[in-house]
Amino acid sequence: MSSLIVGGDSQIARKLIEIFGCEEYLSTSRNNPNKIFFDLKNPGKLNLPKKIRNAVICIDATTFNNCESNFLETINSNVINLLTLIEFFFKNKIRVLFLSTSAVFSNNNKLSEESIPNPNNEYSIIKRIVEIGINNLAKKNNADFIILRLSKVISAKTEPVKSWLNLNCTEILNIHKNIYIYPLSLKYVANVINKILKSNTKGIFHLCNNSSITYYDLFNFLSNNNFINKDSKVSLISVEKQKYSNKLIGTRLLYELDIDFQSIDDFYQDLKDEFKEQDT
Repeated sequence: MSSLIVGGDSQIARKLIEIFGCEEYLSTSRNNPNKIFFDLKNPGKLNLPKKIRNAVICIDATTFNNCESNFLETINSNVINLLTLIEFFFKNKIRVLFLSTSAVFSNNNKLSEESIPNPNNEYSIIKRIVEIGINNLAKKNNADFIILRLSKVISAKTEPVKSWLNLNCTEILNIHKNIYIYPLSLKYVANVINKILKSNTKGIFHLCNNSSITYYDLFNFLSNNNFINKDSKVSLISVEKQKYSNKLIGTRLLYELDIDFQSIDDFYQDLKDEFKEQDT
């Protein structure tokens, strides 16, 4: 039995296919003729392949800025159309894994799977609406689902790293030195998703790094390893009070699937490997 990724052009989707193969993970795309065509903005009938056990909702095009500037359009495609598609999967006895975000919480306390979300921006509100919709549709159709809330996923192609790679020595880069994130690598996230899908589990899971770093820590790591221009001029910015992204705690992954949260050292090693792979 295979899994179908909706949003096959996303970075997480590409990493899943890179590690585990295109027979294990089929995928949809609006642009790639070698994938199953599906456009969430203009959905038609999805030609569902046989022997699909899971559907992974892996759409990362809905950035915060896009949600903010095109809120109604995003609601139509990434809520209404997406939930219609998810119900189609449920009716075909396909388990759905939806990639959500730690941003569904607006505070930074230790947040478990039982904590009550309280989103406070357009992006997180949309993610939370879909979470609620999935839960309701699953009850209606007696179906299984997984919601995987992720902390910050960082790669060479995500911001701010993507912008840092194109710096020249005449530019001045403003970096916060006291905003903390809990970074995850693409490789780690892909391996966790695959392990979850190989199990019979269902429900809500949290995935986070064990520790936090600042954006300045991240910049220094890339600079010290010669992945970005060492001569770039950096201006450090401080927020009035140290600010942490949401700290997720996730007992379910550990106790049910024996999955530990990623460490900072492992995150850095995966990021280093990713850069080396790009050079080969």
